[in-house]
Amino acid sequence: MNKPENKRYIDTVNMLSSVGVPPNEVRLLSAGELYEVCGVFQRATQNCIESRWLPSKDCRNALAHLLLSIFPNEWIERAKWKELIERELKNMGHKEKRYRILESEHWDSLEELQTDLHLAIRATYKTILLFQSGDNRHLPMPTDVFVVPSSMNKFLASLVSGDIYPA
Repeated sequence: MNKPENKRYIDTVNMLSSVGVPPNEVRLLSAGELYEVCGVFQRATQNCIESRWLPSKDCRNALAHLLLSIFPNEWIERAKWKELIERELKNMGHKEKRYRILESEHWDSLEELQTDLHLAIRATYKTILLFQSGDNRHLPMPTDVFVVPSSMNKFLASLVSGDIYPA
């Protein structure tokens, strides 16, 4: 019987070249721009439940799906990102949306949702730091450039789901 191979993290990282860019329209953003967006998310949410762990990939995907319906599809200028994110995350707590949240298999309360969103964005922030550091034990090369979806809602959802595409 063959033993399963232990893959190193570096063997699972795929740096995108121009050939590997997803087929849809995309944008290139710097690590600094991604840090900025992650910071806005972090300030607009709270880690309400200190003992809660990073959500599973399924939970992060459910968070991303929720954000797809909350944020607009059309890209907005960078100067308005903070206002958009803060406004829509605040609106997420309104009663009409809260009932949909409570029906989810992942969250029993708005506090759980807020915490999972906070933790997911923190993990993405740390992932961007890792790619920027270029530690050759974990990555083939450093990068400050990332490929993101060209629609605003898909871009913000990708940060929550952890779908980061270093270029």
